Amino acid sequence: MTEPTFAQPDPSPSPSPKPPRHVPMRARVVIVAASAVLLAAAVLITLAAVPSPLPGPRTLPHDPVPAERIRWSIPANCGISAATLKALSGDASLDSVGGGSCTWNNRDQDGRGDLKVGITAHHAGPGAPGATEQGGSSVAAAITALGTGAVYQGATVTPLTGLGDEAVLSETRSSVRFADVSFRTGNVTVRAEYSTEASPYRHKPLSAGELRAGALRAAADVGRALGAPARPKIAAAPSRAPAVHTPASVCDVVPSDLRDRLLGTEDRQADSGGEHDDPYLSGSLLRGAHTTTCDLQSDGRELEVAITTSTAATAVRDVGREYLRRYLEARAEKPLAGTDERYFHALSGLGDQAFCAYLEEGGGVSDVESPARVVIRSGTALISVVYGSDTDGYEADLEPLTREEAVDGAYAVAVRAARAVHR
Repeated sequence: MTEPTFAQPDPSPSPSPKPPRHVPMRARVVIVAASAVLLAAAVLITLAAVPSPLPGPRTLPHDPVPAERIRWSIPANCGISAATLKALSGDASLDSVGGGSCTWNNRDQDGRGDLKVGITAHHAGPGAPGATEQGGSSVAAAITALGTGAVYQGATVTPLTGLGDEAVLSETRSSVRFADVSFRTGNVTVRAEYSTEASPYRHKPLSAGELRAGALRAAADVGRALGAPARPKIAAAPSRAPAVHTPASVCDVVPSDLRDRLLGTEDRQADSGGEHDDPYLSGSLLRGAHTTTCDLQSDGRELEVAITTSTAATAVRDVGREYLRRYLEARAEKPLAGTDERYFHALSGLGDQAFCAYLEEGGGVSDVESPARVVIRSGTALISVVYGSDTDGYEADLEPLTREEAVDGAYAVAVRAARAVHR
């Protein structure tokens, strides 16, 4: 039998393992630093793809517009004193009274005129006639009423001071001559008209000066009865306001990069053809006013910009009262649901006056859903910017805007619009 053989171990020594390669400390530092640079670059590239937030509006710490003064009652005899009635209409009888209206017709033809006074207390908000569910401003309603009703066709209009919050004198020289003083105090509007008729059956008609003095005296009586300032006089000529510039296209005030950011880059539409001359802008008495608009839309966003300028001698006053009307209306708005967001602030550093408002699922100022709006008064210019989601009737590509996004977007456009009118 053959004995089995076994492999014998190699008597030669096995090679020793190679020692690890030595990397100098300086090289290791360079490698780590390079890795950190590459990581930082990757982070920066990622952050560059996410735009930084737009700067938000600078708000005032307090509301600069006082709370509304609301009056509900009408003074007896429409506030006209017996002495004034005797001086203006003699022994005229009170022909009609009711609902804040009083008329005295001089029937004895003694050379005195006829006096008519109308007083209206305007109410807005829940339960008031014509009010919306989202509230309203009684003073704003009075501002509108005074603006639309204070001027007769062909009348000469002169601003007054010292009577209520605002007042104007209207005069005509037709067959029935009259002087009419219309003024507002809080939510109450007043019209005091003193007239005479050129008729062979009457004494010599009163002069324009006599009619004016009579209307001013009657209006002062009513003002005192309402607790308002009541020393009316003709307002001094207004100082010349700085010139404003209206861009050829209002859409041009929105630069392309901001337009891309606010509206996206797909399916955009622009309408810059909105121009009109309107002697009565929402009851503002903006005579000679010219409005230019721009409407930019995309699938999910809408931006509306309007710039109104006036060339009237009273443009600064007229723009100021229209701004106040919009301010009061925006301040009085209430959300439909208690959980809806509401935002309202007066702004600083933007024109002469400015405010920003936002009302979730409401607002009543445009067809845009949950819009933010900024309104600026700047000299003889009134600027309005509305920005919000537009998801009506189709599936929008973009998510609805948050309140912060809507407010910051409207503010960014408003800043550029304000710069454009005073370039």
